[in-house]
Amino acid sequence: MASAHRAVDPSIHSGQGHSVAVCEALQTWFTRKDGQSITFVYVPSQLQWNLHYKAHEYTTDLKVALGPCPATSFDSLCMQTALSCGASWNVLFQDPKYRGRNFLQLKTVVAQPGG
Repeated sequence: MASAHRAVDPSIHSGQGHSVAVCEALQTWFTRKDGQSITFVYVPSQLQWNLHYKAHEYTTDLKVALGPCPATSFDSLCMQTALSCGASWNVLFQDPKYRGRNFLQLKTVVAQPGG
């Protein structure tokens, strides 16, 4: 049920593009004919209902394309921002004025052959 809710949630989240596409498809489907509806039925897997198993197999076999710009999902943009901030900090930290004096300076460790 959480997946169904997430699929129709157009707010900012990972997979927002998919949710917007689902909402657009549902809007088209609902406006085609009066009386269109969708019913969700929760069936616990421990009941081992045959129809439930077939639905599970169908949905897990379904492969959905990521869309034209998968690298612009909210999670992807957050990850890119974090990586960029980390890289900038690494560059800045090399400057003693930025780093300050409260860090222990370690000598470079050279790997010994055969060791």
